[in-house]
Amino acid sequence: MLLETRLLSVRSSIIIHMLTALFLERCRMRVLWHYWVRRSWCGSWRHYMSGGGRDVLIAALRGIGWDVAVPKGSFFAWFKVPEGYTSASFVDFLLDEAHVAVAPGEGFGRAGASYVRVSLVNSEERLLEAVQRIAATGIFKK
Repeated sequence: MLLETRLLSVRSSIIIHMLTALFLERCRMRVLWHYWVRRSWCGSWRHYMSGGGRDVLIAALRGIGWDVAVPKGSFFAWFKVPEGYTSASFVDFLLDEAHVAVAPGEGFGRAGASYVRVSLVNSEERLLEAVQRIAATGIFKK
């Protein structure tokens, strides 16, 4: 009887220990998940959905003379390339001269041939830095 009581006690302790460990691990994973959601990509997504980065970028690009349309319903913006450029040549120009990376529209089909695609899921600071770099090339003189 004493042996059975001890075995039951040991087994109960092991079960309690395992459940506690699983519970704590699950709590730790939830804390990490919430931290990641609030601090990284989803934070940028929430910022985009409020129009913050998009509106700042559009205003800044228009301010340097690039007539761009406000994107609707996506976290990518499609901007028409200036006259005299193809999508690919403008991407090369921006990368070589301004050190700004955008995607050539041609990679998304024939309709994108005169556009570049820009991700709006970035901080306002990064978007404004990209605009300043583009402005410094002098391509959009007012």
